[in-house]
Amino acid sequence: MTLAVSALGRRLQLVHATRWVHGANGDPYAQLLRGFDDAPQPAHEEARRRGPLWHSRAGAWVTAHHRVAADLAGHPALAERAPDGYCVPDGVLPDDQAAPLVGHTEAERLRAATAAVLGTGAAAAHRHAAAAACTRLLDGAGARLDLAADIAARLPIEALADLYGLTGARRDRFTAACHAAATALDSLQCPQRLDDTRRTHTALADLGDLLAEHAATGRPGDTLTALTDAAGPAPALRLPVAFTVLAQRTTATLIANAALAALDRPGEWTRLADDPGHPARVVTETLRHDPPVSVQAMTARADLTAAGTRIRAGDRVAVLIGAANRDPAAFPDPARFAPDRPPAPVLVPGLLHRLAAPLARTQAETALAALAARLPGLRRCGPVLR
Repeated sequence: MTLAVSALGRRLQLVHATRWVHGANGDPYAQLLRGFDDAPQPAHEEARRRGPLWHSRAGAWVTAHHRVAADLAGHPALAERAPDGYCVPDGVLPDDQAAPLVGHTEAERLRAATAAVLGTGAAAAHRHAAAAACTRLLDGAGARLDLAADIAARLPIEALADLYGLTGARRDRFTAACHAAATALDSLQCPQRLDDTRRTHTALADLGDLLAEHAATGRPGDTLTALTDAAGPAPALRLPVAFTVLAQRTTATLIANAALAALDRPGEWTRLADDPGHPARVVTETLRHDPPVSVQAMTARADLTAAGTRIRAGDRVAVLIGAANRDPAAFPDPARFAPDRPPAPVLVPGLLHRLAAPLARTQAETALAALAARLPGLRRCGPVLR
């Protein structure tokens, strides 16, 4: 990295301050990026009220409309930053120093190259790894536990370590690096403090070194081998690193959100254990009602038109996944959590996020079923911290 550390800190502070001011002046996208509100729905509704596609003072074209969001989430002209390298919002670093951009063509190539180990056909292996991890974590839990920290955040790390064939000191190092890099996805959109940004960068570097070392000298398993091979010999993107971060954070948030939704609604927790098909329905409805990725930020690599608006190459685009999935034009009674609602086109992020989606869904379904069966009397005993 060539930008001086002090200059990076000033730029992060400037972006944070600018967004704070725009949010205080009523810009709903800037309010979401500030991250101060536990309930984003008022900002979502205001974003939808502003029209199908509008320009935020935070510097992006924004949509909260389901139809437009569906067109943009995986648009061939758009690319997103991968969680690798220095994870900071667009504009903080020059493009050649920022996290790598991954577009539609590259994302689809990577998805095809790893389909055998990451696609729906690999669900059985993912389910086995998640079940084993959940059993180990519950065996070590006490009568009171923090569902988010003790189970949701740790389960995908444990399951990924199993899939990667990590044991002993390498497994411990992997676990520590994953926890230290937990804010990488948030950092790509919301500027973090300088020391946190540097800590995340160090953790991602260590994660990359560890996985490369294990792939070359250990017994990496089919999943890590496929990720390493798909990236190529001299990749701009360290795919094993980016996938690990995406899978860990997406799965952890999905498990926590789904469990909270079930615990807060009488009868849902019991159904998770009694009805084999219910965990899948709860996960699908959670992806709509409270998705693990609520904003997909992208950059236009070529001119395109959406909702009658011309977006120029280099412009930034933000798809509000969480708001689009509560669009009343697409979902009746959208604020209600209803796992039994008729099938509908739930919007999920496109591009690189699609690599981790099948794994996240399978692990969340497995975790919910295991938790409900093992802890039928589980109840919430304190406030939710987001």
